[in-house]
This record gives sequence, C-alpha cells and structure tokens, in this order.
Amino acid sequence: MSDLQALVAQLERAVAEAADSSAVEALRVQFLGKKSQLSELSKQMGKLADEQRRVFGAELNAAREAITSALNNRKQVLDSAALDASSRPSAWTSRYLVAASRWAACIR
Repeated sequence: MSDLQALVAQLERAVAEAADSSAVEALRVQFLGKKSQLSELSKQMGKLADEQRRVFGAELNAAREAITSALNNRKQVLDSAALDASSRPSAWTSRYLVAASRWAACIR
C-alpha cells in the first residue's frame, strides 16, 4: 500500500469516528492543510523525473479528491442529522401546544 493509499485509509477511519461538524473541520485541516501529510508528499514531486511526476501527481490529485469527498459526505450526513434533530419538536413543546390548543378551545 502506497503512502497515499494509507493516508486515505487513515482519513476514512477518522471520518467514520467524527461526531460533529467541528471534528470534520479539524480533520480537513489535518489532512488538507498547509502542514498536512498530503502537503509534505506534494513537496516531493520536485525531486521526481518528469514521467514519475505525472504519475505521482495524478495519484496525489486522486487522493486529494477522495479525502475531500469523504469529508464533505460526512459533514453533510452530520449536518442533516443535526437539522433533523433540531426540527423535531421536543416533548415540552408538544405538551405546550396541546395545552395552548385546549386553552384556546375553552376561550371560544
């Protein structure tokens, strides 16, 4: 397994464990930021021959796309779950609405 494949596999494990959007953002910085392993690997491209550089560049771009896609998918799942949870009325809200409707019926 190459360094890039290992990096993508490491990210996929970490993304699966991310509990909220801030954790996903921290992973984005860790894996795609200026001081990330991906950045360090891209710096090695200058030392490669032209043909090796093309191949490694393509692999690097594929890894970057896989990482970005995994992060975006997880963030989307977490955001939609948070939206679903916030849009459901709580038990208190339901009781309040029932009581308010009963009170309104009594006034009429």
